[in-house]
Amino acid sequence: MTGFVSSYSAATLDDIDETDFDRISHDIGRHSIRDCRSLGYDLIIDALVPVPYWEDFAIMVIAQSEGLLPKTPEERAKKRLEAEGREAEAEARKTQERVRSRLEADAREFMASKGRR
Repeated sequence: MTGFVSSYSAATLDDIDETDFDRISHDIGRHSIRDCRSLGYDLIIDALVPVPYWEDFAIMVIAQSEGLLPKTPEERAKKRLEAEGREAEAEARKTQERVRSRLEADAREFMASKGRR
């Protein structure tokens, strides 16, 4: 498996986009061992016993076959920065929504208190 690791800059499961990871891991089953073998990676030790953590290996092999893993350190860094940017944008949207909800609640409370006087 060293060829796999060295040609993909020691890629990890963290290098796979969350939606791709969810899709691939949802589809992992016993047939994945056969799929990995057809891609050149045998996940069976002996007597049909899979290697420990074979599901993680299968995810990596399938992700590689779909071109989802970075091939250079620069590509890996770029993908990580993009992912961090998406996470920051999502967090900013959540914060804006909380602030907007709180302002609306304060405005309703203020209007209700004005109506009582």
